[in-house]
Amino acid sequence: MAVDYFYNDFEEAEPTRISSLKNTFPRQLMEDFGEDSYFVADPRGFETVVHYIANQFLSHNNNKITDPRLKLKKTVRKINQSKNKVIITTEDGSVYHANYVIVTVSVGVLQSDLIGFVPRLPLWKKLAINNFDMAIYTKIFMKFPYKFWPTGPGTEFLLYAHETRGYFTIWQHLENELPGENMIFVTVTDEESRRIEQQSEKKTKAEIMQVLKKMFGNGKQIPEPDTMLIPKWWSNRLYKGSYSNWPNGYTLHSYHDLQQPFGRIYFAGEHTNSTYLGYVDGAYFS
Repeated sequence: MAVDYFYNDFEEAEPTRISSLKNTFPRQLMEDFGEDSYFVADPRGFETVVHYIANQFLSHNNNKITDPRLKLKKTVRKINQSKNKVIITTEDGSVYHANYVIVTVSVGVLQSDLIGFVPRLPLWKKLAINNFDMAIYTKIFMKFPYKFWPTGPGTEFLLYAHETRGYFTIWQHLENELPGENMIFVTVTDEESRRIEQQSEKKTKAEIMQVLKKMFGNGKQIPEPDTMLIPKWWSNRLYKGSYSNWPNGYTLHSYHDLQQPFGRIYFAGEHTNSTYLGYVDGAYFS
């Protein structure tokens, strides 16, 4: 079951009973960009890519975006369209007028009540949105005072078998990417991600330490982590998950409805790009 989880859920974030088109999109990526897979540990962070793209069309100075058209820390709560214009209202009461709008929030946010559409989205659009799937993929990072796990060639992935599917199954150390930092992380998905997000971090830490002691104890003392990061993609109202999946039984006709505009409102994001569904590439190309 641990091996099955590694080859299915670890890539798709969901078991095969939920997600269809298994491994189709990873194969497409390999065909287009090569077979090598890298864990990026650039100290500048992934936001460097976003800034590089933004600098191509927004005013900037010394890599700092200065364009007044870019509004940050604004949460859109209502999109009201008429025959000739669109009015956007944010949570702080700000109002913006436009001819058209491109909505790029995740399909998980579209499934929530965060943004109100006036008039309401038609039934065909709502069905296309609500019948699609938003997966949850959680990497829990821990930094320890010293290493107690094996390192060297062939040790990057470590599997833990448990009677509960996906219970802290897949571990990776970061000695290759961040040597000497004594960092390791575990990946959980789907129901385990939901369970962990709904319990205290103290309880999650206790569960993780119990697993680590079973894996590496052997009479040795396993130290407490200096720091631990538990992302909460599902419970965060601005994300409501990690990336989209094409669910079993979802038709191509429904997917076209998911991509289609409604009046002056257009939709983009990784969930609207059939070639790279679920990937940053898909979000960019859309």
